[in-house]
Amino acid sequence: MDKLSAEFNRWTLSRRDFEEAQSYLNAFNSSMDPIVQRALLSAAIIAYARPFSHHHAHPKAEQKIKLPADFFDAESLDLHERVLTLRNKCIAHSDYDRKPTARIPIDSTGVMTRTKPFNPLYEGIDIVSFRDLNKRMELHCWDQTMRLNNQMNGAPAPERVRRSGLLEQKKSPR
Repeated sequence: MDKLSAEFNRWTLSRRDFEEAQSYLNAFNSSMDPIVQRALLSAAIIAYARPFSHHHAHPKAEQKIKLPADFFDAESLDLHERVLTLRNKCIAHSDYDRKPTARIPIDSTGVMTRTKPFNPLYEGIDIVSFRDLNKRMELHCWDQTMRLNNQMNGAPAPERVRRSGLLEQKKSPR
């Protein structure tokens, strides 16, 4: 499989991950049970982070997506990095510094521990901002799959301009 096809496949997989994350974020409601909120937010974080995780090498798909250096403004970059950190240190893995635990000595045969619980709801993730960032990622994936599809069909890569935070094709003068 050629490089364009492998890149196309990774962008398509990533778009599906962002669509999945969007479904969890759209279902999130501040009036629902906190256990359901926690589950939805955790699921959204996992799905959002997949495109940025290191995948096993496969000839039919690039290992991860690469975003343009100017893709994020300062606020969205901060949110993006916080979401990836939560996924890597607290949700997909249990880093000790985020979930410390200790043995409590007792004079019996039982065991007692003290553990700081982790809850993504207490991490200050603004759901509306996360939903907007995720949607922007999803649209960027669509843009990239269309660009690559056109290239695989023999069309030249279109010139790009940035408008309203989204990439769009530059309209040619007539």
